[in-house]
Amino acid sequence: MIKNLEVQVDRDALRYQAYPVRYPALSALGRIKAIEVELVFCGYDGYQILLRNGNVILFPREKEIALYEFVLRNRITTVHGTDPWNLITEPYLDQSYTAEETQKSLERLGELGFDPREVESIRKKVGPSLFAYNVFVWEWVSMGLLEVLHTCKVASEDFYRWVIAISKRGYQHAKPCDLMDRRHLVGMDTILWSKFESFTFSRDLWLKPLAGLEPPAKKPAPRNIWRRWFSRRTQEPKSAVAFVRPAYKDWNPVYKWVFQQYSEPHRHYHDLRHLEQVISLLNSHWAQVSTAALLAGWFHDAVYRSGASDNEEQSAQQMAARMQPLNVEPEVLTKAKALVVYTQRHLRTTDQEERWIHDADLAIFGLHHEAYAKYASDIRKEYASVPDDLFRKGRTEILQQFLSNAQQEGRFFYGLDPIFESQVETNLRWEIETLRR
Repeated sequence: MIKNLEVQVDRDALRYQAYPVRYPALSALGRIKAIEVELVFCGYDGYQILLRNGNVILFPREKEIALYEFVLRNRITTVHGTDPWNLITEPYLDQSYTAEETQKSLERLGELGFDPREVESIRKKVGPSLFAYNVFVWEWVSMGLLEVLHTCKVASEDFYRWVIAISKRGYQHAKPCDLMDRRHLVGMDTILWSKFESFTFSRDLWLKPLAGLEPPAKKPAPRNIWRRWFSRRTQEPKSAVAFVRPAYKDWNPVYKWVFQQYSEPHRHYHDLRHLEQVISLLNSHWAQVSTAALLAGWFHDAVYRSGASDNEEQSAQQMAARMQPLNVEPEVLTKAKALVVYTQRHLRTTDQEERWIHDADLAIFGLHHEAYAKYASDIRKEYASVPDDLFRKGRTEILQQFLSNAQQEGRFFYGLDPIFESQVETNLRWEIETLRR
């Protein structure tokens, strides 16, 4: 998670409220219209947005679902490739490389148009600042454009232009991609395992150690391509922490059970992709979302049988049975159980935690029409045993209630980016009319 990077995604504009580097100035980034965007570049460690005026701006990976909606609705080109900075900065990582690995990186830079002497010259210019930076942050896997812009003391616009010009050379060799397909290429198990491991570092999730009890020493993290995605959130300070995190052997079986539950063959919508979307949306507002809401997000559909009236109660009980032995804070677990049960009907919310669960669980109502149409079809498959007349009647009543609530409150979502709100009424009315026909 990039600190001091805040952006709100609207239907046809990006609104930056905080930006971590000096250039471009935040005042110039206040509102970026979709027509000002030339392309979106998906690199190894995040998203870069190339504007038609030549500027490149960073976009937080945590909001990638909102970004996907933005590029889809505005027909913006999206590409994936290698940012040269991820290869140029390798000597300054807290890792060792063999001669063969070093040569391979130089060959990859050569494919992007860099000869060895140019690479050496660039590294001499940025190396001292990156060395100093890595002493304090303990980067495991990569440094890239953000670190170069953030750490180097030469804070001039000319330096920014030089750094960006190097990144742009990677764009020339990038290939078109679909952002959603791209983020799932490595497999859902890898994505969700990484997110669950990250979640286990939540400090207020666990009971605090007794006085005088030293927490277990932190083990070096495994080297894998997902570590960079959440390393800033999960890294512990080098001093002792104020909580005892369960060992891998204790929490991993819980994750495996959750994964198996959402993998059940009768699930057509309430499956792993739905779980990943819920967690991603909660993580996109990490600073505002409580630990209890995140815990509820993982377990809210853990037990799912179409037509059963106690799925949520069963899910809450299973959550308690598996998490309580791991020494979860009782208050957190109690609230999480209430939030899981809340998802049974999604009635009017009573607090901010329910609002976040409401938004994340029902975000599909605000996605583009093709995604919503598939969702409607998948829901029908999950209720295949229900006769058409009964299904149409029950489903229409639910949708009309959601539409009525949104009209009365003037909104459907409480905290998601505005881009999701703009499609809700269209989707609901479309399905209601389809059911009537």
